[in-house]
This record gives sequence, C-alpha cells and structure tokens, in this order.
Amino acid sequence: MLKSIFSIIFLLYSLTALGYQYTIEEYNSKININKNNIYNVEENLKVNFSTPKRGIYRIIPEKFNGRDIKVSDIKTNTETHIKNERNFTYIRLGESDKYITGIKNYLISFKHNLGWDNDNSKDEVYYNIVGNDWDTVIKKVNFSITLPKSFDTDKIYFTSGKRGEIKDNVGIKYSIKGNTISGYTTKSLFPNESLTIAIPLEEGYFNTGFNKLFYFFKNFILFLIHPLIIGIVYLIYRKNRDTSPIIDTVEFYPPDNLTPTELGYYIDGRVDGKDLTSMIFYWGNKGYLNIEESGSEGLFKTKTFVITKLKDISTDKSFEKYLFDSLFSYSINNKVNISSLKNKFYKNIEKCISLFEIELIEKNKTLYSASSRKTAKKIQLFIPLTMVLTFLAIGFLGDNRIYVTLPLFIGCVISAQAITYFAQKSKKRSEYGNKILGRCLGFKRFLTVTEKDKLEMLLKENPSYFYDILPYTIVLGVSDLWADKFKDLVTTPPTWYHSNSMGNRFIYSSYISSLNHSISTLNNSMTSSPKSTSNFGGGRSSSSGGSSGGGAGGGGGGSW
Repeated sequence: MLKSIFSIIFLLYSLTALGYQYTIEEYNSKININKNNIYNVEENLKVNFSTPKRGIYRIIPEKFNGRDIKVSDIKTNTETHIKNERNFTYIRLGESDKYITGIKNYLISFKHNLGWDNDNSKDEVYYNIVGNDWDTVIKKVNFSITLPKSFDTDKIYFTSGKRGEIKDNVGIKYSIKGNTISGYTTKSLFPNESLTIAIPLEEGYFNTGFNKLFYFFKNFILFLIHPLIIGIVYLIYRKNRDTSPIIDTVEFYPPDNLTPTELGYYIDGRVDGKDLTSMIFYWGNKGYLNIEESGSEGLFKTKTFVITKLKDISTDKSFEKYLFDSLFSYSINNKVNISSLKNKFYKNIEKCISLFEIELIEKNKTLYSASSRKTAKKIQLFIPLTMVLTFLAIGFLGDNRIYVTLPLFIGCVISAQAITYFAQKSKKRSEYGNKILGRCLGFKRFLTVTEKDKLEMLLKENPSYFYDILPYTIVLGVSDLWADKFKDLVTTPPTWYHSNSMGNRFIYSSYISSLNHSISTLNNSMTSSPKSTSNFGGGRSSSSGGSSGGGAGGGGGGSW
C-alpha cells in the first residue's frame, strides 16, 4: 500500500516538475488480425490538456525490418490532416483555429498490412501496441488483440519500457478468451517508453501465398536485370571509348603553372578533398600563410595545428581565391585552428569544387570534351536505376536472410562499379586535356623514377625545389617516396612550417613524420561532415520474447 502511494506521489511530482503540456489518461487499443496478416487497429485516446492546444498528432511507421507495412483506411472522429512521408504516415487531429483544454477523446482506426514476413521458418505477431515515440506520460493502456485462429498461449510475451529493454510481462496484466488477448498496464508509460507483444507462430499460420509468389518472381527478374544493364552499358562504352594516344613528356616542374588541385584533377579526372587541402602547403610555400604545430604534455598527447594568414592571396583563379578566403573566414585575428573546421568546412569544399568545374569549362580547359561528359552522365544514370530496382525489391519483400540479400547486394555493387568504370572510360579527352594529361603523367613519372644525382642538380639550381614540389606529391600520392629520395639532401625546414615537437634542431625524419600527421589532420578536419542515422524496427525476434519497441507499428505522437 505504502509503495503504491509513493508511486502516485512520484508520478504527480514528475508531471509537475517536467511540465507536461498534456497527458494521456487512457490509451485504449483494439487490434483485430485477419488471416492475411492485416491488422485492423482501433485506438481510443483519452487526452488531458493542461495548457491550450489544438489537438494531437499520430505518427505510424510504414517500414519494419526493411519491408513495407502500409497503412490504409484511416478514420478519426475529428478534423484530420493526413500525409505520407519518409516511410511514415502522419495523422494530425484537431482544428487549426480551435484550442482545447481539459479532457478530449480521440478515435483513430486504420488498417496495417504486415503481409508476408519473408521468413519460411515461422510466422509471428510482433507488434508495438504503443510505440516508443510519444513525448508524454501514458497513465494506463488497455488492449485487446484478436488472432484469426488458435495459437500456443504459453508463448505470449509482453515487454514495456525504453526501446530495446527486455522486461517480460512486467507491469502488465492480461487474460485469454478464445483467440483474444485482453489486458492492461499496471504502471504508467513515460516518454519514449513502449508496450510490445510478441507471439511466435508456426509457418503457414497466415495466408500470404500471393506475397511469396510475387517475392520470388521479383527476385528472379532482378537477377536478370543486373547483367542486362551491364551489357547495355558495355555497348555504349564500346561506341564512345577514347582511343586517343597519350604522349608522356619529361617534366621537372608542374606543367603550365598548374596548382596542386589542377594537377590532381588532370591525373584522375576528378577533384577530391586531398587535391584541395594540399593547397595549404602550396600557399605556405608561396608566403601567404604559416602552419604551426604544437603538442600537449601528459599521458595522452594531442597535437593542434594553427594556420596564420600573412597576406591576402593574389591569383586569377576564382576557385583558389574562394578556398583561401573561406578558410580564413573561420579565423580569429587571422589565425585558424584546424580542429574548428570539423563538420563545418565541408560545405566550402563542396562549393569550391563547383567553382573549379565551372572555371575549367569557361576557360576550355576541361580534361574531357563536353559531348563525352554528357554521354558519361547518361551512363551513370544506370547506377541509380540499378540501385532503385535492387532496393525496391529488397525493401518491398524485406527478406533478411543472408543467402537471399547478399547476392542481391553483391550484384548491385558489381553493377555500380562496372557502370562507373565504363562511364569513366567512355569519356573522350579534349585536345587540351589530352596534351596536359601527357605532361602531368610525365611529371609524375619523373617524381617516382628520378635518380639522386638529378635531384642534387635541381637543388643546386633551386634550393627550395623540394618544398616547391611537395604539395604536388601529396595529390599524386607519392609524398612518402619523394621524401625518401631527399632524406640526405634536405637539411633545413621550410620557413612556413613550425613545430615545437622538433625542437631547435632540424631532424628530417621528425619533420616528415610531423608533416604526414598534419596532412592527415587537415584532410579529416576540412572534409569531415556530420552523419545521420535511422532505424525501422528490428528488435529481438518473437521466438525469444521480443524487446520493447522492437516490433512493427507503434510509432508515437504529440500535441500541437
């Protein structure tokens, strides 16, 4: 008795302290499951508004374990707005010009078509009576679940609580009459807590034969689509491939006064993060900035990199000016801490790449001709087509078994790689592109095969030759090889790079190690972007009792 009184006092205190604008006094759910595994759901919500609100909204998932579970025949007892978006059905109940306080009952009914579960070993009922996305307290849940025929009553499992929690039948009372399970909760559900039922059933319990037939037919067609698409793409490639010869020339310096970004583009036909971050060292060598590396003391040593602007950049290349100015737009007193760019600067990188591509087109200096670029883009459209066909089938059928999904994914990946390869190879180089590519390849070959005596001669002619060429070796991926060739030749550090870890004495190996670390840090910080995640079902299986919120359906809602 004392425990019950304490629970009530704690609940009232929690509601007051957390300031809920509404609570659900009763959540009544009646679910009738027919022989085709279609759920006829009726919900009666008794809502208590403590502050004026227009009504409530309901969000119902239409995806479970990768397969579609469509919602239809939605009916309510009040003015309602319904929309489908991103695998969810949104139901907004209430009038936009009318506010409510106190008690209001909302009736919602709909059909939830779970269809075939894509598992030939068993059928199941695994459903969230209340989903884990409600933002308020649900004081009591009453439920009634009717199955189409008899089942093993010893294998009924209920779980409640936060998503993924396993608390079998805790806080839940229920009884069975015929094929109907009726019950209620003995404790409140707090925000993001759910109530889930799981019943493993024998295979064939539900009549979903048509779904199975359609599933296997679609998979059969899909396995034919992959080789068919590759065959079509190959024929387009054969017709449009570039047969122009590339003539390498010996180059001791970057040809045509190219920046590292431009050189990186002509070598592989694209601009990536490394091509742009290498510009930091290029600008340092040009006297536009300094790089300072400092390390912390203690057990867990960390390094920070600060770039200091020395003067404004002078260039006729719009992409270069934009990249330089964007970098120092993050500065304080002309100093930029590299770590401050993380998950931010990637937007500037993306825009810089666009400016770079536009500038090449305007100056007629693209690697590939305009007509061949259009052909390549048309070929690349086969990639989303392949992905759509693959994922539509997998998403529609939702078969999680590895021996079914793995070949489909492998086929999709192989097709995408083949299409990308043929799209790239089908592009024909422009006259300028063909000529400059030969010179760039000749420069790269010189960097990788040149002998020590030739390097000594170049250093005598130009003492800063090593540092002049260094940014280009980064984009070409030969910086380690290049550095190794100069290990006995370079005796002084660059004026634009300072590190407290090297002390007063210049040690070439320490400098190269520090430089490599700074390259990695620059790439990670300047190109990193935030990641997003999503989740649609997939808790423990019904045969193991399930987990709270792990079943189909449920979702949640709130007030508006």
